[in-house]
Amino acid sequence: MTSEPTTKTIFIATGVSFSIAVLVLIVAVLPAEFGIDPFGTGKRLGLLDLYATDSELVSSRPQTKNYLIHDIDIPLSPFESMEFKYRLESGAGMVYSWEASGEVLFDFHGEADNAKPGEASFYETGRRRFSSGTFVAPFTGNHGWFWENRGANVVVIRLTSSGHYEYGTEYRDRSIQQHAIGSPN
Repeated sequence: MTSEPTTKTIFIATGVSFSIAVLVLIVAVLPAEFGIDPFGTGKRLGLLDLYATDSELVSSRPQTKNYLIHDIDIPLSPFESMEFKYRLESGAGMVYSWEASGEVLFDFHGEADNAKPGEASFYETGRRRFSSGTFVAPFTGNHGWFWENRGANVVVIRLTSSGHYEYGTEYRDRSIQQHAIGSPN
């Protein structure tokens, strides 16, 4: 036999529910939706990254570089690795897509012009056959991918990008090769 809740238990349950709702509001909703973070928990949980003002969402950033389109096939022998990076100014945009004929280990990263040797900012890492997205350079420097073929067969990576950059650079076998990008499209 179940007993009916008393007025006291209803008030206690209501008070606990209200307290939890206020806690969720302060810890999660205010930082993510309004950029208000009174206790710093939104920053620690990464929720402030979800907040964007309307002006940030529709802002226009005029570019000083030509808009270029670039396609390249990059073969990787078994157990070979290489990097391909584009030179982007701070705030310059790029749309990219790459697809490999087999699974590769990769990371998408950038190195600022004033970075110390080995210092980089990593945007995406993993092991897969493709990735795509849009990217706005947070700083002036070289931004691109490291790929490594850990398989026993040759893998070909097809990289397609378009954006506001001047050239791409290939780093392979301790050599550096600059790739001129064609005329604007």
